[in-house]
Amino acid sequence: MILLVRVELRRFFARRLTRIAGAGVLAVMAIALFAAQQKARDSTPERIQERVGLQLQQCRDAQAETRRSDPTANFHCDEMAASMQGAPVAFVGLTTDLLSGLAVVMAVIGFLVGAGFVAAEFTTGNLATWLTFEPRRTRVYASKLIAAGLGSIPVTAPGVLTLAVGIYWLTTSYGVAGAVSGAQVVDLAWLVVRVVVVSAAAAVGGAVLGGLLRNTAAALGVLLGYAVLVEVFFALISSLVPDPRPWVVQPNFQAWVGHDLTYLVDSCTNTDQGLSCQNVERILTFGHASIYLSVLVTVFVALGAWVFTRRDVS
Repeated sequence: MILLVRVELRRFFARRLTRIAGAGVLAVMAIALFAAQQKARDSTPERIQERVGLQLQQCRDAQAETRRSDPTANFHCDEMAASMQGAPVAFVGLTTDLLSGLAVVMAVIGFLVGAGFVAAEFTTGNLATWLTFEPRRTRVYASKLIAAGLGSIPVTAPGVLTLAVGIYWLTTSYGVAGAVSGAQVVDLAWLVVRVVVVSAAAAVGGAVLGGLLRNTAAALGVLLGYAVLVEVFFALISSLVPDPRPWVVQPNFQAWVGHDLTYLVDSCTNTDQGLSCQNVERILTFGHASIYLSVLVTVFVALGAWVFTRRDVS
């Protein structure tokens, strides 16, 4: 099995799509670093004071103009200026926000390289040839999924680590890094690990779907179609199920990457005055998300194995 995985890994990294995906990850991280640089620069005391001063002057000018017709006009400019200070950007918060947001992008890239890796084997006919040398289909199937999962790690991990290190350098350069405790460093390290792992899991899922559909574009179309359908029909699902989030992929994905997901749901009761609704806070836990995603991937992999071992590959 180890020899098979090594062979599949060489194939994985020899593919042009893998190299393009690696370049794409670096491009995404470069854009994210540029955004982080803009936020860090705008969070320096000088830029904050400049921005607040400009808004304050505009508010006072508008107030003076209005007082020509209404001497009692009060735009509360000083209070507005105080509220515009906002929370300062810091290394931990900025890195957490960017990595959590980019987790979906990393998962899509992992899915794409995994789907392309296996689907190309059917398209080119290499799989039929390979099975003449290694007829044990279960071992071949397992080696391809393992290679897709392991191979995606060097594609995404360098970019994710570069982003974290780059944000620290930027925020430190602008003097807005803030205090960073040891516990926060550990939490960020685990966040990086979760982003890389979820990308590897997506690569395995892409490999399974690529094998089922035998076409990279079709696999990507199914992924996008699911995303659109969930977004479009989520309101309909919510009308049928009081709280569908624990059973939908996207919220569980967010809960796993973010280590819990807090959200609000409407809780309505009939009163003497009629229907009364209020927002109730609920938490989708990391443990629930781990079980949900593990079962989903396991069932998906098992389905792919059943089809792979029974269907003609030619």
